[in-house]
Parts: sequence; structure tokens; C-alpha cells
Amino acid sequence: MDDDDLARIEIRLQVLETLVAFQFAAQHMQSADPAAAIARLRALLLERQLPMPGLDPALADAAQAELAAAVDRILALQDQLPRRLVD
Repeated sequence: MDDDDLARIEIRLQVLETLVAFQFAAQHMQSADPAAAIARLRALLLERQLPMPGLDPALADAAQAELAAAVDRILALQDQLPRRLVD
């Protein structure tokens, strides 16, 4: 895999994270307390260890750390979105 392939993969991941952040924002704006709903979702995602059968324990730990980092990136993106999607 060359640098161009890696760059395309990274761009795709960033686009997906942005779309997920937008979807989370839209969903949580329906809640009476969006900040609390987001905090509950983050806790749920990060407290659960995702099953990763067949992965070496060290790789599973790395995958869990990447999940936490991805969730944090998504929530940071969500904070940058407008509070109302339609004005």
C-alpha cells in the first residue's frame, strides 16, 4: 500500500467520522438534554469492550484505544456543528 492509498483511507475515515458526528447531533437535538444524552452514549461506547474474536490481545487493546479516540474525534466534530440544523 502506497502513501496515496493511505491518504485516501484517512480521508474516507474523516468523512465518515464527520457524517457520524452530524447524525449524532441530529439525533441528540431531539433530546430534552442533548449534552446528557451524548455523555451517556460516550460512556456506553467506551465502557463496553467490543468483542474481537481471533485478535491478539495486544491488537484488541489497540483497537479499543482507537475506538475511544474515534469516539472523541466524533464528539469533538459534533461540538463544532450548529446547535440547530435548520434555522
